[in-house]
Amino acid sequence: MTLLYMLIGFFLPLGTCVLLVPRIIKFATDRQIFDQPTTTNNGRQTVHIAPTPRLGGIALAGGFFIGNIALSALIGFHEIIWASILIFVIGLVDDLKHLSAKFRFALQSAISLATVLFGSLALTEIALTTSFAIEIPYYIGVLISTFIFVGTINSINMIDGLDGLASGIVLIGTAVLSFMYLGISDNLELLIFITIPLIGAIIGFLKYNSHPASIFMGDSGSNWLGFMVGLLMLVVLTQSDPSRNAPADLHLPLISVILCFAVPIFDTLSVIIGRLYNKENPRDRNLLLAEVRD
Repeated sequence: MTLLYMLIGFFLPLGTCVLLVPRIIKFATDRQIFDQPTTTNNGRQTVHIAPTPRLGGIALAGGFFIGNIALSALIGFHEIIWASILIFVIGLVDDLKHLSAKFRFALQSAISLATVLFGSLALTEIALTTSFAIEIPYYIGVLISTFIFVGTINSINMIDGLDGLASGIVLIGTAVLSFMYLGISDNLELLIFITIPLIGAIIGFLKYNSHPASIFMGDSGSNWLGFMVGLLMLVVLTQSDPSRNAPADLHLPLISVILCFAVPIFDTLSVIIGRLYNKENPRDRNLLLAEVRD
């Protein structure tokens, strides 16, 4: 029966995403909802040379949600997923209306904080090895967990600069982190409930997002993927699985979790530091795309 759950969780999101993307491309094309090629102040051209639809996040998140709803009667629908829907909606509104960076950040922080508090995802300890962890105060754990959510949301958003880059990195990092967690917990719930539907949706999306991309995921997709990355990291770090089973005896070291997504994490840090040093806006997407291309 577990194999059946996995097959449903993988192929339903994949098929849904494959079917939705062409319709979203047509919708975005008819309404001129594009990422336009632009030139930065120093004369560098951004990666794509033609207007490209940017609402791919609808198919990406939609495939995951449909697969998850199909499995809900079998394994239970986790309330944290509703928070990811709010993050998706914020990104979608930003794709359509362009929210200010400060307002977007405030909303992301509020939703992340609420998710940590109501989802019991506050870190209570930081594991240095598989058998040794340092306890931390609850309020410090809440702040760190909230920071992880907001950080992954924005790091995945900022690295979404090349065809298939963000989705491919999340695909690899998600698979590695989930199987590492499986190795210390023997718990399949994380794989069935989050990892496999997420991987299925990403693979379906990569059919259209690989070079040359016919659609971009947009902020709706990158913000939502970033939230799911943060969720996976915190589930593993807090040893809290979606079914609320007892914590595992072993710990997954913090450095191991970070290394699964080292590329977006350290790339974002380097970009922010470099832009601040050059007195440029750290959130300027056009600068980021040109930097990624170089």
